[in-house]
Amino acid sequence: MAALEELRHSIETVTDLQTVVRTMKSLALASIHQYEQAMASLTDYTRTVEMGLYVVLRDMAPRGRLPRPPAHAPRAVAIIFGSDRGLCGRFNEDIAHYAVERLNGLHIRHEDRLLLSVGTRVDGHLADRHHATQESFTVPSSIMAIGDTVRQLVQRVDHYQRLQGNTQVLLFYNRNLPNRRGREPHMLRLLPIDLERLHARVPERWPGRSLPTYTEARPALLAALTRQLIFSSLFRACTESLSSEHSSRLAAMQVAEKNIDEHLTELGTRFSQERQEMITEELLDLMGGFEALTGNQAPG
Repeated sequence: MAALEELRHSIETVTDLQTVVRTMKSLALASIHQYEQAMASLTDYTRTVEMGLYVVLRDMAPRGRLPRPPAHAPRAVAIIFGSDRGLCGRFNEDIAHYAVERLNGLHIRHEDRLLLSVGTRVDGHLADRHHATQESFTVPSSIMAIGDTVRQLVQRVDHYQRLQGNTQVLLFYNRNLPNRRGREPHMLRLLPIDLERLHARVPERWPGRSLPTYTEARPALLAALTRQLIFSSLFRACTESLSSEHSSRLAAMQVAEKNIDEHLTELGTRFSQERQEMITEELLDLMGGFEALTGNQAPG
C-alpha cells in the first residue's frame, strides 16, 4: 500500500511538471512569433535607411563610386548577446566560444578587446575563456523593452568610439536557421560600415525612376542615416538573439516533454502492476480465510 501511494504521488508530481513544460512551450512559441514579426517589419525600414545611405555616400564619393572599405581597426568593441535565463541548452556557451574564436581570427590583441554583454549568463562562459566583460546589460523581456536596451548600447558605443578613436564595433549573436532548423552563431561588423555589404544590399535597378534628392547638408544627413543604421542593426541583432533563445528553449522543452511522457508511461505501468499485485494478494487472503473457515467446520 505504501509503494502504491508513493507511485501515485510521483505521478501527480510528474503531471504537474508536464503542465509547466507545456506552458513554457506555449510561451516560447508565442514569443518566437512576436520576434519574427518584429524582424519582418524591421527589414523594410533597414533597407530604406541603407538605400538612403548608399545615395549620400555615392554623391560624396569621387566619380560616384563608393570608397574602398577602411582597413580593420586595431581595437574592437565586441557586443555579445546571450541570455539572463537558463533552459536553453548551449545557447550562451556556443556564442561565447564563437566570439572569442572570431576575435582571435581577426588578430585583435587581447588587451585591445573590450567586451559588452547583453545577458549575464554569457559572462561566465567568456570568463572561462579568459575574457572579462566590461559592462553587462539586461536582456529585454519584451519587444517594447528592446528599444531601451539598444539606446543604452548606442550610448556606450559612442562613448568608447570617442574614448578610443579608431575602433571597430562587432556584434555577436545567435540566429535561427531557415524554418527554425536549429541556430547558428553570427558576427556583424557594425562600425566602420561595411561598404561592400551596403553595396550588395542595394538592388541593381533602383525602385523609382530616379535617385532621390535631398536638401539637408550631406555631413548632417550622413550622420543621421548612420545613426539610424546602427540603431536598426542593434535592434535586429537583439531581436534575432531573443528569437533564437526562445527557439532553443522550445527545443529543450520538447525534449523534456518527451522524457516526461515516457516517464509517465513507465510510472503508469508500475502503478497498474502494483495495484494488480495488491488486488491479487487481497483475493488470495480472502480465499485463504474462506478455506480456513469452511475447513474448520465439523461435518454435519
